[in-house]
Amino acid sequence: MRTQSIFVSFLSILTITLFVGCADLQGAIAQTSAWRDEAHTVKDTLSEQIRLMESELTSLESGSPSAIQLAADLKIARAKHSTLQAAIAQADLVLQEASEPTDSITTIAHGVSSWVPAPIQGPLVLGAALIATLARSRQLKESSKSIVNSIAHVLERDEQFRSIFKSHADTIRSIQTPGARRIVDRTQSKRASRSIIE
Repeated sequence: MRTQSIFVSFLSILTITLFVGCADLQGAIAQTSAWRDEAHTVKDTLSEQIRLMESELTSLESGSPSAIQLAADLKIARAKHSTLQAAIAQADLVLQEASEPTDSITTIAHGVSSWVPAPIQGPLVLGAALIATLARSRQLKESSKSIVNSIAHVLERDEQFRSIFKSHADTIRSIQTPGARRIVDRTQSKRASRSIIE
């Protein structure tokens, strides 16, 4: 749900940016790049604020009202930072896809854009690039879930594999990205829910 809100926010900002005076595709890309650069600046400022809050938190007495409030503020700041980081990553993907199309949707949009009025070119190509990158992200997520389900299936049926896997579980967990960890956790919880229901 949180990822969807990031994408909706990014799409809304992108749409507003594009419809407020884009002259052509290059102008739209330039405006979107400028927005992304501003977002980087905000993210860097937020990173510094988080660092200062973490430093201040270590100097406060644990459990004090000030420490509790600062910990809550820190949690909110970290969530904002993660959201902003995800939006910037999505903007990078969209800009890359719009500049150098790798997907048929974006390639077609590029071809059609030369036939439409200049103010429509940018939104057309960037919108197609956004759709292409979101579709690619969805495919990667579904593929990742399939891998997790395959491993879980083998773990349930092969005792030797399960014992070897368990002996290396800490190592596997330590090298997983946070995104991979979330996919594994969600998939495992869904599998557990299904087995309870059955």
